[in-house]
Amino acid sequence: MREEMKAANCPLDVGNGGTPFLRRLDRGFRPGSFVSFKGKIPDGAKRFQVDLMLDDTYCNIALHLNPRFDNKVVVMNVREHNAWSYEEKETLRPFVRGRDVHVTLLCDDRDFK
Repeated sequence: MREEMKAANCPLDVGNGGTPFLRRLDRGFRPGSFVSFKGKIPDGAKRFQVDLMLDDTYCNIALHLNPRFDNKVVVMNVREHNAWSYEEKETLRPFVRGRDVHVTLLCDDRDFK
């Protein structure tokens, strides 16, 4: 594995900090890279979101992942130049209130997995 790939794929320590958790990926998020996070979804959660931001503003978001328990869907979207693209919606599984969650996002040449 190339050295830059090792650096891009190291775990992020979020500690016991609050939200939002912000961390710059010093080597970017190139094809072949992945980011992984774990946590527990509170029993009364209505929704949460993960945004892979391209800058320090919310104008450009490479991936918006938003499980919505109140609507029973997961919304995925992209934001470019302060405008949202077309929303993709999937069923809520595997996200369950009161349970641990482990999400890994993989970047390939065309999209995220």
